[in-house]
Parts: sequence; C-alpha cells; structure tokens
Amino acid sequence: MRKIFLSIVFLLCITNLQAAIQLSDSAKVSLLTCEPSQDAVYTYFGHTSIRIQDKANDIDWIFNYGVFSFDQPYFIPKFIKGETDYELGISYTDTFLNNYKQRGSTVYEQTLNLTPQEKQKLWDSLMHNYEPQNRTYRYNFVFDNCATRPCVMLALCCNGELIYGGFLKKTTYRKLVEEHVGKDSWLKFGIDLVFGTDADQVIGLNHEDLFLPTHVMQKIKQAVIVNDEEIRPILLSEQTYNANKKEKKIIPNFLKPATVCSFILIISLLIFILEKSRKRYAFWFDSIIFSCVGIAGVVISYLMFFSNHPLVASNWNLLWANPLNLIFGISLFKKATRKYLVYYQYINCLFLIMALLLYIIKIQILNIAFMPLITLLLIRAILYISNQKKSISV
Repeated sequence: MRKIFLSIVFLLCITNLQAAIQLSDSAKVSLLTCEPSQDAVYTYFGHTSIRIQDKANDIDWIFNYGVFSFDQPYFIPKFIKGETDYELGISYTDTFLNNYKQRGSTVYEQTLNLTPQEKQKLWDSLMHNYEPQNRTYRYNFVFDNCATRPCVMLALCCNGELIYGGFLKKTTYRKLVEEHVGKDSWLKFGIDLVFGTDADQVIGLNHEDLFLPTHVMQKIKQAVIVNDEEIRPILLSEQTYNANKKEKKIIPNFLKPATVCSFILIISLLIFILEKSRKRYAFWFDSIIFSCVGIAGVVISYLMFFSNHPLVASNWNLLWANPLNLIFGISLFKKATRKYLVYYQYINCLFLIMALLLYIIKIQILNIAFMPLITLLLIRAILYISNQKKSISV
C-alpha cells in the first residue's frame, strides 16, 4: 500500500513539473551503466539510463528506456514476433540504485560535460518523451533499445556533433552477443539457432555496438562534442556504486550444449548396435529425433518469414533443422507411409551434407554443438534409406 501511495505522489510531482521547468546552472546530467547479471535473459547485457540532478528544483531522477511488463496482453506471442513495446520510465535515483544493488549489479556513473542549454534541451526532450502518447516505443534488440535511446537523446541535445571515441575492431553481431552470453551456453545455443547470416556481417566502422550498454560506457570516455567553436570532451567525471556480486552460474561441462549433443550422438550409436543385434529398426527413435529438430525448424521458419526481430533472416540452419522433419517424424507412426518417406530422406541427406559444408566454409557461423546433431541426423537418414532398401528387396 505504501508503494502505491509513493507511486501516486511521484506521478503527481512529475505532472506538475512538466510545465516547462527551468533547470538551475548547478544541474548535473549523468549516464548510468548497470553491470550485466544473470538474473534473467534480459539482464545478461546490462542497462543504460540517464540521471538528472538539480538540488535547486529538488530533482534527482532516472530516465529509463528499459521499462516493460510481462503482464501486457499477449506478451509472449508479441515477443516472438518482435512486436514487444517498451516505454520510458522515471524513478528516484535512490530506488533505482538500490534495485541494482540487490541484484548484485555494480552501477557506473559518468557525469557529462554539457552546457546549461544542452542540459535544458535534454530535460525538455525527456519530459516530452515521457508524455503518455510518446513514452511507448517498439523495442528492437539491436537498433532501438535501452542503450541506443539515451545515445540518440544525447546526440539531439548537443550543440554540435557527438562523436564517439575509438572505433570498434572489425567484428560481428554474433561475436558481440557472445561476449555477454558465453561461447558454450544454452542461451548462446538458442541465439545461434535463430540468428541468420546478417549476424555474421562485418561491422565496426559506424559504432554498431552501441546497443550494448558496456560498449556505450567505454566509448563515452573518449567521446567529444564538435562544433565550429570547440572540440569538447563529453565526459566530466566518473563514479562507481559497488554491489556485492552474486556468484556466476557456472554450467558443469557435462551439461553444456556441445557435451549434451555429443552424448545424444553416442546414444544413437548404441541404439544402432542394439538394432543390429535385434535386427529391428528403431522407428521410435527416428520419430523423436526428427520431430524435435522439425519443431526447431518451425520456430526458425516463423522468425525468418514473419518476425520483426533483427538478424534472423536468411538462416541457413534450415538446411539441417528442416521443418519437414516434423512431418517425417509423425508419419513414421503409419507403416504404410514408411516406404514413401525414403524419398524425403534422399533429399534430406543432400541438405545435411550442405549444412556440414556450410560449417566448413563459414557462410554462416554455426554453433559447434550443432555438429553432433547434424552428424546424427545424417547417420539416421542413411540408415533409414538402407533399411527401406532391405525391406523392399525382402
């Protein structure tokens, strides 16, 4: 009840202050970068917010473009389709810092060297953004998120051009994401499954990494505002709000994707030995494996053709994670259709070989954990063709 009351009071204060308040000369503007954590998927990449302090007007607020709610209607379907809406939120700085302290996330503050006119312009723009009709925006992981929005707002308020320091070495979006999720994690496995060739395009010359809060923080350190009269460093000072770090979740080696997928391949080889000894083909095993891979293919296809998410188009994972595998897996339950399914496996073998070649020539970077799965599918496809040939000859 107390929280509800404080929220109402805070909203009333904001409403009253929206009437073109004039910041004092002592007002400060800072960029806050919150350290990545492993609390949830969306915390793996950290967070960026803008802080405005003005003791003369009793203001110490955080402007946060990362507000969303799981309770919004159809959140999961919208998220899958890439139609998630985020909004600008405002909170007291103490509340904001305490939330990240409890999360075990250190917060880095960079006070910016802005003129009074630039601070006022930023304040006015943020308050305009916070109006109910303006505060909501369509979230995009790479091109429009909690880190890119503050960068845009800063660029708009500067009297001149905001030029970020240092150029990113040639890299790719896939490698940048890997910095935060690890090389052999299940999150990386899922991301590599849905990312297409766009994620492997060489970037770096145009500061494409500014969607990552930690990269924004590093580039602000050397950024300057350039106009006809001056070249002014934008960073004035830095401060750190330390938090007791939580222990990182370490996945045991035997539970990592590459190990698990290799274990599944070994199981398939053991099943093959049993098939040989019992002289009975394990259709049930093919049904499970191909159906699971087919479901993954359905997800990939949906994201490719219907989703607004970036970096998921032109996904060559469909060569091995073919959605038609789902139909194959289900059709195996009908004995009458099994002899016709062999024609599909001829084509599927070709696709699987192409997927292996794709891994070698690196048109699209495939997760190393995919290799045991592709090998497994190819072996089972060849065995199925061989089994059906024997059935026909008998």
